[in-house]
Amino acid sequence: MRPPAAIAFDLDGTLVDTVPARIRAWLQALHEAGISVGHREVAMLIGSDG
Repeated sequence: MRPPAAIAFDLDGTLVDTVPARIRAWLQALHEAGISVGHREVAMLIGSDG
């Protein structure tokens, strides 16, 4: 199999809606760090700077 000629990174959701996956990933990471937070709190922060 040949390597791809190019790779596209969709960091702002233009090509694929990645928000649900990002929320799940943040919830998992926070849970593993012992931080209890809800879906709504994380969802409100997706797309914010910093």
